[in-house]
Amino acid sequence: LYAKRVSLSSEAKRLAPAVVAEIHALFEQERAKQAPARRHFSPDEIHDLAREFYQTELRADEAERQQGVQDIAELCRAPFAEAVRQDLGLTGKYHHVYYWADEIFRRNSWSVDRESGPYRQLCQALMRVLAEAQKRFSERDRGEFGGQPADPLLTQPASEAGSRKARAGETIAELHKRYLAERGISNEWKLTNRAIIRLFADHVGHDMSVASITRQHVRNWKTALLRYPSRGSLVNPSASFQEIIRHNEEANRPTLSPRTVNKYLSALSSFMDWLERNEFIATNPTVGTSLAKDREAGGRDPFSVDDLRILFASPLYTGARDAERHLHLSGSIRIRDHRFWLPLLGLWTGARIGELVQLETADVLVRDGVHLISISDTGGRSLKSSAAKRIVPLHSELMRLGFLQMVDKRRQEGSKQIFPSVKPDSLGRPSSEYSKAFSKYIKRIGVKVDARLSFHSFRHAFADQLRIAGYSDTQLGVLIGHSQHSVTAGYGRMAQFGPRERSKMIEGVQYEGLDLSHLRPTVDALSRA
Repeated sequence: LYAKRVSLSSEAKRLAPAVVAEIHALFEQERAKQAPARRHFSPDEIHDLAREFYQTELRADEAERQQGVQDIAELCRAPFAEAVRQDLGLTGKYHHVYYWADEIFRRNSWSVDRESGPYRQLCQALMRVLAEAQKRFSERDRGEFGGQPADPLLTQPASEAGSRKARAGETIAELHKRYLAERGISNEWKLTNRAIIRLFADHVGHDMSVASITRQHVRNWKTALLRYPSRGSLVNPSASFQEIIRHNEEANRPTLSPRTVNKYLSALSSFMDWLERNEFIATNPTVGTSLAKDREAGGRDPFSVDDLRILFASPLYTGARDAERHLHLSGSIRIRDHRFWLPLLGLWTGARIGELVQLETADVLVRDGVHLISISDTGGRSLKSSAAKRIVPLHSELMRLGFLQMVDKRRQEGSKQIFPSVKPDSLGRPSSEYSKAFSKYIKRIGVKVDARLSFHSFRHAFADQLRIAGYSDTQLGVLIGHSQHSVTAGYGRMAQFGPRERSKMIEGVQYEGLDLSHLRPTVDALSRA
C-alpha cells in the first residue's frame, strides 16, 4: 500500500526519498562507469538549480491540493520539516534530497558520487530550498498563500547569491587574525579564541563570507555545540565538525556544558562586534543567542572547611600509592611538587590558578620587611586583566609550611620557574592540564560532587574569609586582583594598601577549624622539597 502511495504522490516521495533513491542504485552503478564526473558548480549554476527545484516543489504541492492528495502529507508534514531543519543545520545528512540530486546528475549525464564535493554542494543547496518549501507548505495548510522565502539562494540575483564565498583576504580566519592583532588580550586567550572561531568556521564553511553569516547560522552552531564532545571526550580532532558529533553520539560520551557553550558564543560575539565596527557586517548576528543561565547550576562554590579537611588529609598530602595514576590511594610516596603547593597557595593567597602556575623565583621578594609574591605579566606571561597585577603578602602559614625554603631550593637548582613540572596543554595554556587533573583528583577523594567545585573554589573561600575578618569587597579586591571602579581609586601614584597593610589583611584569613600542622616540614623534608 505504501509503495502505491509513493507512486501516486510526490509529497510521499518527499517523505521517503532514501527509499526512492535506492530503487535507482543499481542503475547508477552502471551509469557511473561511463558518465563523466562533475568537477564543480559555479554559484550561478547552484542558484539556478535551487530556484528550479523550489518552483517544482511549489507546483507539485499546488497540484496535490487541487487533487485532494493531502491526507498523508498533513500527518507527516511537521515531523519531516523538523527533520530537514535538523539535518540541514546539524548533521550534514542529505538523504532527503538524494532523489532530486540524482535526477539532476542523471539529466546532465554526470557520474553520481554521493561523497564528491560537487554532489554534496548541490545537496546542501537543495536542502536549503527544501526547508523553505516546507515553510510554504505549512503556511498553505493554514490558508496563507503569500509567504516569501528568506534564503539568499531564492531572494537574491544569481551574482549576489554567489557572494556567500569570501573575497581574498576576508575569510573568517583571515579577518579573525586581524581582530586578534588589535586586541590587548593574553596569548593564552588568543589560542583559546582562535580555536573557538575555527570551530565556528568548521561548521559554516571556512570560505564563507562574514557578510552572509545570519542568526540562523549562529543558532544552528549553538545547537550543534550542545552535541559536541567536551575536550576530554574528543577522540579524533582531525575529523570534520559533523563527523565528530556523530562519532561522539555513537560512543555516548560527554558533551560541552551550557556554560562552555555560552563561553564560545561570547567569543564569537566579540569577534562579530569587531566585524560590525569595521563595517564587514551590518549587524552582529549573535545578539540574544546565548543560553539562559541556570543560577543553580552555574558559578562556583567556595570550599567549606570540611572540604579542606578532606583534601589536606588525603593521600596527596599524607602519602600516595604512586605519583601518577593512583595518587588518590594511600601509600608511602610523598608528593612535594606543584601538586602539593598549588592548592596551598590558592588557599592562602586567593590567586587564580593561571597566575600561580606562571610564578617565577624572582616573583618572591621582600618589601618593607614583608615577604610577598608579585603577580605580573612580565616575560610574556598572561593575566586576566590589568587589575590582576598586584602584590600579595605570604601568609604566615605558608611560611610555616616551608614555601620560602622550597623557592630557595629552586633558585639553587637554577630554575627560573617555581613550578617547572607544570606543562602547558596543546594550545599553550599553562594551567589547563593541571586544572583538569586537580578537578579529577578532588572528585576521586569525594570532595567534588558537581561542577561548582574546582580550583577556583579556593579563591571564593579566600574572599569569604576576608569578609569574615571584616574587610569590604572593595578592600579585598586589592588582594584578589579585581578592578576598583571608583574614580578616586585612579588618582595619585601611591598604590592602595602597602605591603604591611596587605599583610595585616592576609593574616585575617584563618579558616577556623582547619589544622595543617601535619604538613609542616621537618628539617629532612625541607631538604627534599
